[in-house]
Amino acid sequence: MAKMNHQQTELLNGGGNKSSTNGELVNDFNSRYARFWMNVAIFHNGLPRDKMFLGLMALVAWMYGGFALVLVWYIVGWSALWSFKIPPQSQHESCSSRLNVLLGRSWRISQPSESLCSNNNVSITRFKGSYFTAYRNADRHWPSQHASMLVAKAPHPSGPWEVVWQYKSGEDLREMLLFEVKGILYLYYCAIDSGTLGTFNVKGTRCFTSEDGVEWSVPASCDNGIVCRAGELIWDVKVVMDDDMEPTIYKTSYMGGHYQTNKSVEVLFEMSRNGMDWTSCGSSKDSVVYRGGVCEVAFEFTKEGDLVGIGRLEDGDDTGFGSQLFFASAKDLGTWTCLQHALPWRFDSPRMCRVEATGDVLLFARYAYSKYAFMPKFLPLKLQEAVNMIVYSVQPKTSAVYRLLPPEKWKGAQGQWDVCSPLELVRFFEHGHAVGDTGFFSVVPHPTVKDSWYVANYSAVAHSHAWWVSGQLAPSHIYVAEMRVEVEPEAVE
Repeated sequence: MAKMNHQQTELLNGGGNKSSTNGELVNDFNSRYARFWMNVAIFHNGLPRDKMFLGLMALVAWMYGGFALVLVWYIVGWSALWSFKIPPQSQHESCSSRLNVLLGRSWRISQPSESLCSNNNVSITRFKGSYFTAYRNADRHWPSQHASMLVAKAPHPSGPWEVVWQYKSGEDLREMLLFEVKGILYLYYCAIDSGTLGTFNVKGTRCFTSEDGVEWSVPASCDNGIVCRAGELIWDVKVVMDDDMEPTIYKTSYMGGHYQTNKSVEVLFEMSRNGMDWTSCGSSKDSVVYRGGVCEVAFEFTKEGDLVGIGRLEDGDDTGFGSQLFFASAKDLGTWTCLQHALPWRFDSPRMCRVEATGDVLLFARYAYSKYAFMPKFLPLKLQEAVNMIVYSVQPKTSAVYRLLPPEKWKGAQGQWDVCSPLELVRFFEHGHAVGDTGFFSVVPHPTVKDSWYVANYSAVAHSHAWWVSGQLAPSHIYVAEMRVEVEPEAVE
């Protein structure tokens, strides 16, 4: 508006013989400007858009010329960006249990930087009395040659946090995982190509180890730090102690054609005794538990020892688009079953934990306000994938905690999903620290308080209604907060 006023002033002062028309020009400009915004406001606030849109476009073009068409699209786009209307009701069932999830205030881990302002892909753990985080730091969210992996240390999650180690290789570094095995701290990470925007050419998961969390080295037993197959990305790791306090490490991973044309993805589930050498579980011979469009898979064990999991179904397959739920009996952890029809909602970057007081499994994941499966299923799969992703990218996101119902209560598993009944919405994370581009969780148990965790996450510097893609273009920071579950006595079995 300031630029228009300046140009208008130059026009009005351009010749003395036209000074008598000054008032008319101002009035005409103000009138047109007011009518234009009135038309946009009427269009935006409730008239039937499908019937009014073409008529409005024709009217604006007749009044203001062809350039107004571009202007209208610009205004409508920014209007959607800054005033996205939150749906009045969630498509997820509210948590019906008596779980009360309490969330403390957030502490920021990452430090501001003008050039390297993208902080994400965080992992947090407690090791030898201190807290350690590993996270990605780069100039942008998408693959970048300027990406580095930072390890920070603090006596308590509230800080102060100090970066004690940094690693940079010219590749994009992400998907960090910290875990301890027999007094050794492991740091898994994934390297991908950084040369072309949008590529996701996984080179495999690599490993550093440390005895103090400050000095890191590549294990001598693995070539170039590789702890998996070529092109395999390890997503989730859990260390389970047996009665003799001997560790068994379980992992989910994926490999294959994520984001690639006409190539399916393979989900693998394996176990290890040392965090380096992996073998299949149960009756599985090749460790592959699912083939299709699923990639990131989080898992947890129930009190009975069965496995439940959830995977992001972004690439799509014959079960649909959105997310898949998985179950494996404790008697055979290598055989997974899944839903015949996938959940049409996406739960990105999932993590799971179990409430010991009740046995409930909680899910931490991104929250989207609408279904991911946008396109009709009769269209070609790759067309569905492309349009679904575009629509998903221009909608806002936040983060939430969900309760996963026991597998026997996954009602509707044989049909289409209108309501997401297997996952009950417990609560949202704080708006302002979980908006825009957000949702990569890491969870570490509180050392002394039962059913309490420190939860790390990243969030873009954005407002609560910002598009996901706008959040990816904005600076982002790492936050951590304490989350505690309180259970009423009637809910404890």
